[in-house]
Amino acid sequence: MISIRPDLRSYARASYLREIYGDNSGAARAMQMAGESGVSGQENRAWAFFNLGKLFVNQGALDTAEFIFKGILQERPKYAFAMAGLAQVRCAQGKHDEAIELLKTAWETTPEHSFIEELANIYRANGQTSLANEAIELVMKEFSDHTKEGWNVDKEFAAFCANHDIHLEEAVERAGNEYTRRPNNIEALDTYAWALYKNGKIVEAIPYIDRALRLGTKNSAMMYHAGMIYHGAGDKTKAREFLRAAVAVNPYINVLYSAPARATLSELTGVASTN
Repeated sequence: MISIRPDLRSYARASYLREIYGDNSGAARAMQMAGESGVSGQENRAWAFFNLGKLFVNQGALDTAEFIFKGILQERPKYAFAMAGLAQVRCAQGKHDEAIELLKTAWETTPEHSFIEELANIYRANGQTSLANEAIELVMKEFSDHTKEGWNVDKEFAAFCANHDIHLEEAVERAGNEYTRRPNNIEALDTYAWALYKNGKIVEAIPYIDRALRLGTKNSAMMYHAGMIYHGAGDKTKAREFLRAAVAVNPYINVLYSAPARATLSELTGVASTN
């Protein structure tokens, strides 16, 4: 495809494939080429650079990610996804108040449920239970509305509910539905494994998380899931291996995962956590 028509779409697809196979630096190069192939100010160029910024966020390169997200906003002011990306940077920097305001503005500009999901995560990590519950309620309403409209949000529903320990039986059922539809998809496998784990089906989760990581994908959240699943199964060696890999790929991981990852790793290694 790249040989026949080297453009934004083909470079973006090359980036996705490289990321799946664990070549994060190669994925970033391809996504940069995708963005540079677009027209300044156009949404598809902004989307490509947003994905480039996410690649750097997911590698813990916060300064680079911030530069990219701010560049998008210079070309396309009020682009909601760039604001949400910048919010991820601020959250990783511990600037939660700034992250919250950015996500609220992004939601007001483009009502995308992922922005409210991020808000719920931050509120919960901050111990702001009332605000977290309000955000969770809004997310669940969005999922309900999307389902009534014919959208397939099984994966998103299952992942969010597993993260927040709500509707766990429905979460594993819907994660299983998504796995049945796409049995080789690494995100479907990861979500199903995580939902099984949260339902106490730890041994059952292992083959699914192993298959999710079979291609060498360097995704800190997936590695965290693997570490916690193996920890639950009593395999301390693999738990240490995956949790160390998770924080090595991205020291900030995810606002919900960072503290438990370090606490569990500390427990497994006998070294006190510094964060």
